[in-house]
Amino acid sequence: MNSFICFSFKAPKPENIIADVVVLVDSSDSVTSLNFQLEKKFVKALARSLNVAPDRSRSSVIFYGSKYDIVLSLDEATNLDGLKRAVDSASYVDGPRRMDLALEAATSVMNQATRDVPKIVILLTAGKQGSSNTPFPFRNAVKALADLGAQTYVVAISSEPDKQELVGLVDDRDDVFEVPQFEGLLPQTTQISKSIAEKSG
Repeated sequence: MNSFICFSFKAPKPENIIADVVVLVDSSDSVTSLNFQLEKKFVKALARSLNVAPDRSRSSVIFYGSKYDIVLSLDEATNLDGLKRAVDSASYVDGPRRMDLALEAATSVMNQATRDVPKIVILLTAGKQGSSNTPFPFRNAVKALADLGAQTYVVAISSEPDKQELVGLVDDRDDVFEVPQFEGLLPQTTQISKSIAEKSG
């Protein structure tokens, strides 16, 4: 796992990457209004850093809590300004943290990704999985994403997430990025996106 503490921030330069990216944003009831806005800032900076632009990377954005809201599909994500508007206008979802539903939504979006480019899923979470009706709620979604050739990464915010739970979502423990608090998200944009770009290259 990668742990980050630094809080200084400089606008990231785009990485040399072309990919289809799905970002899953924790909007459950334990995320405060302020922290929700910090997540939005991080998502916008991450999109810039992962080279979202015409004929470059595309990024779908999904907010989740007890359900999910696809605020931007891959086909709609043709430029950075459009992504920023969609993220800024996204509403708080609320409810228990259903990461399983978010990952299932990512699978649905990735099913529409037909370009021959890397497929990347980035899950933001600030805690443990909420209640579900199955003992291993991630199994089907993780397998479906792997079958599509998607690489999953996790940004674990604070000390609340269950690290063992999250390791089961990724191929490598280093694909889980630990950020001690929400204020640390933005300063770590470049390092997180660089790690993802290098592994996807």
